[in-house]
Amino acid sequence: MTARSSEKLRYRYMHTAFVLFERAPKRSSLSDALDDIGPWSRETPVTGEAGWIHRSRALSTTTPDGIRIVVDVVDRPYPESLDGRSTDADALDAIGSGEFGNHTMPGSLGRASLQADLLPDAHHAVGAHRAFVRLRTSKLGPDGQFLGEDAPRNILVRSMALATGIGARLTRIPGALAWFAPGGEVLASPATLGVLDGRGDWIDRPPIEVWLGVRRCTDYLDGLLEVESVGAGQLGLGDVTFCTDLCPATWLTARVDTYDLIFDEIVAVSPRDGNVVPMPAKAPRAGRMHSTAG
Repeated sequence: MTARSSEKLRYRYMHTAFVLFERAPKRSSLSDALDDIGPWSRETPVTGEAGWIHRSRALSTTTPDGIRIVVDVVDRPYPESLDGRSTDADALDAIGSGEFGNHTMPGSLGRASLQADLLPDAHHAVGAHRAFVRLRTSKLGPDGQFLGEDAPRNILVRSMALATGIGARLTRIPGALAWFAPGGEVLASPATLGVLDGRGDWIDRPPIEVWLGVRRCTDYLDGLLEVESVGAGQLGLGDVTFCTDLCPATWLTARVDTYDLIFDEIVAVSPRDGNVVPMPAKAPRAGRMHSTAG
């Protein structure tokens, strides 16, 4: 595959997420869970030993506004261990080519489990899973090319909302353990997806909590809490980072502030109080500015 065609494939999906299972559910269970979203078509697995990387037993549908959704069942664990090592060389290559999400990096599952605020006992859930259901969204532009993150912001928001609603239904299938969005390195419980599924205001406030991670780095010498987002690129945005004074109540407040800053970006509101530091792609995450958090 040439570099140009590889790069073209790398960004064909708008959103990619997984639901981890104790054992692989039947495709009929998926059909029952997703019946209100369809109509769904059945797609055959891609042949070959590594065919599962591209598509296993799948269901697909296309919304009236042209968002294609593919949901497939993979009867094996997510292809990396908690220390970030790939369990399959072909899968490692596939992670690099975007089959597991545009922003997915090796080690994402392990890093997600280290700060899994939305999933109690994350290590147990990750260690217990033996299969997963993968859901991916894509859309073609007028020229027939995949839009990826170049899709209009309203399409990206709708895609994220659709995928979250599908994830909520999948987590109700017996044996579901956790939601995993590797682009933001987020693990979440089925209960969390259920709450978001009932929120009903996704147009004004998309469910970024289960797509974008919020990471903390504490510098005890300075008495500051450094906070950064992970995965804002899934909405065509840059990640942000800021610092706030360290105190017992800081972390929860700082997480909410981080989400609010991203929401401001979604609706094109200027950063508040100049406390946002955009994080350029492929550059060291540096710079500190005080936030009003805490």
